[in-house]
Amino acid sequence: MLLIKYISILIILISTNVSAQDQIEEVRQAELRRNYNACINGYVTCNKSVLSPIETEESRQAELRRNYNACINGYVTCNKSLLTSAQTDESRQAELRRNYNACINGYVTCNKSLLTSAQTDESRQAELRRNYNACINGYVTCNKSLLTSAQTDETRQAELRRNYNACVNGYVTCDKNLLNGNLQTATQNNSKPEAVNRNSELADIDRQRQQLMEERKRLEQDKNVREQARTSQRINLIVNTTPVNDDGDFIFKIFTNADTASLKINGEEHGGRADGIYNIKKVARAGQETKFIIVAKDINGNIESKTIGITRQVSATRLVRYAELNPALVKPQLTRDAVAIIIGIADYKNLPRADFANDDARAFYDYAIRGLGVRAENIKLLVDADAGQEEIYKAFKTWLPAMVKATTDVYIYYSGHGVTTNDGQSLYLLPQRTDRDLIEETAIAQNKINAAIQAAKPKSVTIFLDSCYSGAGRTGATLLASARPIAIKSTAQAFPTEFTVISASTAEQISSSSNELKHGIFSYYLMRGMEGEADTNKDGKITAGEMHTYLTENVARQASLVNRVQQPQLTGDANRVLVGR
Repeated sequence: MLLIKYISILIILISTNVSAQDQIEEVRQAELRRNYNACINGYVTCNKSVLSPIETEESRQAELRRNYNACINGYVTCNKSLLTSAQTDESRQAELRRNYNACINGYVTCNKSLLTSAQTDESRQAELRRNYNACINGYVTCNKSLLTSAQTDETRQAELRRNYNACVNGYVTCDKNLLNGNLQTATQNNSKPEAVNRNSELADIDRQRQQLMEERKRLEQDKNVREQARTSQRINLIVNTTPVNDDGDFIFKIFTNADTASLKINGEEHGGRADGIYNIKKVARAGQETKFIIVAKDINGNIESKTIGITRQVSATRLVRYAELNPALVKPQLTRDAVAIIIGIADYKNLPRADFANDDARAFYDYAIRGLGVRAENIKLLVDADAGQEEIYKAFKTWLPAMVKATTDVYIYYSGHGVTTNDGQSLYLLPQRTDRDLIEETAIAQNKINAAIQAAKPKSVTIFLDSCYSGAGRTGATLLASARPIAIKSTAQAFPTEFTVISASTAEQISSSSNELKHGIFSYYLMRGMEGEADTNKDGKITAGEMHTYLTENVARQASLVNRVQQPQLTGDANRVLVGR
């Protein structure tokens, strides 16, 4: 038992000793932390000998930061020898700024020798302003020798005003010799300022009472006038309307000439208005007269009513203003190896007129330059009398081969009449002097044009045809007595597969023109599409497929306005880029 007790006491002593050692270590660590914080914050209790190397460096950096701030702020504790070169410059600049502010504000610490020439001038001007203010306010620091002539006069007037106020108020600083005669009299009469002030206050009270009485009298008169007007005034209902627009909207402009308590139109309340002026929007029914019963009541209970009939006509198709073609809107393309033959025939010698076909060709000339990148010298333009059979053959068989290389893109634009043969197998373009009785001899077969183009061996061929082959002109007039209105179902069979062809309509449809557009419908929207409207995905490029989609929608809609069906056709490469390479 004694052994067990001894061992227990020994264990207690050992555990107590361990606990004491832990506490001593904690106290030591707390002392080190306090010393570290003291060194970081620059306290005098800092003992650098107990810092670790890292803590010593941190303490040194903190000391450098405190010294830098002291130098920047101009404290006496600044030690410039501890600054870097850049910090020395910053400290110098801060010192110069403090000195400049001191000079501007007139502090005694100002050292004018440190100012620049401009700062010296500013300091001088600030000193003059302070002196001027001192003189104006009568301060003892005023130096009148520094004032300008005008400022001297102002100072004199201020001095006289201060002296006058001193004399009027009975101050001991009053110098009566500076007063003029009237002011001296006023001063003499002010020998008893308290009595004068009391009399002045009583006079002010009396004037205010008189003003209040007059204002009350005026208000009573106004009240009587208003009451008399209210009981004698009668409501006078005046109704005007604006013209009815195409949507049936119009506006009632109503004047009751009275303070109105209520206004109703067909039982609908529109509230009261003191000025009796109303502007109310309504809708008239189409194709009939719509009656509106208007009832107005003023604040005295007087009532007046009127019935107004509004007729809305069912208008014909609204006249639409179409934008003129503007080639300036076409994104200019870099000129490249390309040629174009542009043909437009409106004034036929022996056939009905193809309205606006010549204007179509002349307009397309600019779009070929800007949109297709064709140089002007690489374009053959044939219009009306210049577009005879001989001239067209020469363009394709002589001019074109001389202009084309293996890298050349060829563009063909034709606006005019076209027909098909009786067997429906051949297409013809009709030159300006075509004889309706000698079609095969005086017209130009499309397959001959195709052959001439292929013989030149260009890189690509793109054809735009604002023509139909139904045997009817743009206005619907029959071109040939023997023409078959439905000859072939597709123009695709009339062109080689490597050609990209966008045509105005199917073979059995009429390619129409429009008096409103002043162009063939197909040609107008072809060129509008080249201005950018056909770029449906807005990628800056217009493909043949995008152009066909744009033309299909717009040409069909426009043709329907003249009771026609017209569907543009595309054969060839739909992905071919027309504009925007």
